[in-house]
Amino acid sequence: MSDKNLPAKQDSKIVTIRDTLESYKGQFASVLPKILTPERLLAVAVSVIARTPKLQECSPASLVSCVMQAAQLGLDFTPSLQLAHMVPYNSNKARRGEKPVWVTEAQFQIGYGGLLTLMRRTGEYLSITVEAVFPSDFFVRTISEAGEHLEHRPDYDIDRTDGTKLTKVYAVLRFKDGGHQLAVMCRNEVESIRQRSKAKDAPAWADSWVEMAKKTVLRRAAKYAPKSTELADVLDHEDEIERKATIVSAVPDVLDGLSRLASQAGDGHASEPPQLEPTKPEPKPEPPPPPVVDAVALPAHDDLVSELNSLAQAQQMAPMAMVQAIARAQKAASVPISVKLTGQSVDLGGVSDAVLASVVASLRPAQAVEEASQ
Repeated sequence: MSDKNLPAKQDSKIVTIRDTLESYKGQFASVLPKILTPERLLAVAVSVIARTPKLQECSPASLVSCVMQAAQLGLDFTPSLQLAHMVPYNSNKARRGEKPVWVTEAQFQIGYGGLLTLMRRTGEYLSITVEAVFPSDFFVRTISEAGEHLEHRPDYDIDRTDGTKLTKVYAVLRFKDGGHQLAVMCRNEVESIRQRSKAKDAPAWADSWVEMAKKTVLRRAAKYAPKSTELADVLDHEDEIERKATIVSAVPDVLDGLSRLASQAGDGHASEPPQLEPTKPEPKPEPPPPPVVDAVALPAHDDLVSELNSLAQAQQMAPMAMVQAIARAQKAASVPISVKLTGQSVDLGGVSDAVLASVVASLRPAQAVEEASQ
């Protein structure tokens, strides 16, 4: 293949992606807020994809998913605004035990600017302050009985975009109800979170380390602050990315027909494989019921209750565990199950002596059972 053919092939691929996204323009428009038009959203998305070769290899379904999530949040992918990103990554679509089938997919990730935007939309904040600290800054945080105090005097004569020299980041959230939330993270904490993230090598970290560090500390502060449903969902999504979970969310009706579109595109991508059904856990076997003791020559009721309580105490048996043991014995004896917990005490009033005896027998140590039978 000659190099002169590459631009034409690349342009063809971008045109196919653009046409695929355009085919969902109506659905994007239906969820977009008035502050953002579908034309603007799609133009920026296609521009970002055209400048990122790895995104051009992503499945159509995942690209549509990213744009749909951005539309639902009213954010676009303008790089300079750091509102949202499309991050390419590899996903194994093979079933468990089968040979890996790797597919490149795009994943939506909110940016620092996007997180600020969602927090301000809640209307709960008087102010949101997020800053980076460098070695020549004056920075003191004190914690006493009177509360927390933070003083920061930034040195603006240095390059404050150099992430290699950042030492700390912090966020101060002040709420309209008078409360506040403060979070401070050192560089090592931020780097540890970046290393755990599936997007650790994404352009956002490579090009804007300081902004991503600010986003990281803002996320920590926001976890314990007032939030809307959409903000809570975004924070949960970000946590999943850190845990390296495979998440490619998409509105179900958006996915209809994407396999057909991918095959028509002729770009070499396999159609989306069927979704894996969750593995059903094996049911835990029910503990065997206590042996049913013949009603002949049973000890006195009070003696049975006393011995049962002593055995339960010696074996550190929780009250609920005793209730379950008695219920199993009643079931084995084909009598109505009637046992309940009153506070932290088991009500034995409705339990027959035969059932009590069977439970006592099941709790006795092996040696004691042998001696009792002799």
